[in-house]
Amino acid sequence: MKNEHETGHGASMTNNTRTNRLLFEGMRIKTIFLPFALVAILLLSACVERRSSPSVSSSAPSSISAPPAHYQNDDRPAQVRPQPSAVSLPPATTSMSNIDRPALVRPQAPATREPRKNGIPSWQITYNGPLEITGADYVIIDLFEYSSGDVLRLKEAGSTPIAYFSAHYEDWRPDSGRFGKRLGKIGGWNGEYYVDWKDPRNQEVMKSRLDRARAMGFAGIDMDNVDGPGGAQYFPWLLKEAKERQLLVGLKNFVEILPAVGNSVDFFVSEASAGDELNVYKKYGKPTVRMHYNRGASTPSFIFETSNGGDGSKF
Repeated sequence: MKNEHETGHGASMTNNTRTNRLLFEGMRIKTIFLPFALVAILLLSACVERRSSPSVSSSAPSSISAPPAHYQNDDRPAQVRPQPSAVSLPPATTSMSNIDRPALVRPQAPATREPRKNGIPSWQITYNGPLEITGADYVIIDLFEYSSGDVLRLKEAGSTPIAYFSAHYEDWRPDSGRFGKRLGKIGGWNGEYYVDWKDPRNQEVMKSRLDRARAMGFAGIDMDNVDGPGGAQYFPWLLKEAKERQLLVGLKNFVEILPAVGNSVDFFVSEASAGDELNVYKKYGKPTVRMHYNRGASTPSFIFETSNGGDGSKF
């Protein structure tokens, strides 16, 4: 039989065990529900802040309204207002004449060489040396001694540029190595020979010279020595080739062929001394120039006269 002490002690232990168990269960419940409590507190705090902020009127528009009618470009803030262009360009023109060009490139008017008399065209002949821009109506210059720039200067001055070259062989020309068959020597001129015009190689040289004249901007050609062997057939062939290249063609001397070609050529160049030979050109009514060597008959009034400059380079 248990005594009272033992019975009281057993009851006391039982009560303690229960108390401890209750405390343990309470702590476990707190641990499980604590995160949920914290979340709830945060949500409650956010709701409180939201309710305390100022409310937005429900009458506010859902999109930005258009600016007032008076809001013009000039009403915009200065930093975005368009700035006027610094340079105002003049309206474009449809054409540009010499007078419209900048002064730097506008050709200067030369001193005009007046026609000798009776309104006949004026002429200038320069074979080598400095080229004087005189404004003569017709200017004959050597095909090889001058450049396309010189030709342009003559044209800008109002002159008609004409290329001089021999229809035969000259040993100092840059194309002399291309010639074919040669014939006899030309008068007392050193290094000059007549050629067989029927030789295809000689024909090719002449075609190349005509092409050169055209490419350089010459308006016409003055061919020397066309009255040599076979000239009655040679000159018409040269005339045809030149006309195919739209070049003006002059007949130099060789009055014997005038009846056949006088109406087809564009001008005449004469070195004649006799008056009768000079007068034969009148019936054709075309520009004519006489290269005067200070001898022979006076020059007819319808012919422009150029005098030998002493060294043969100018007339």
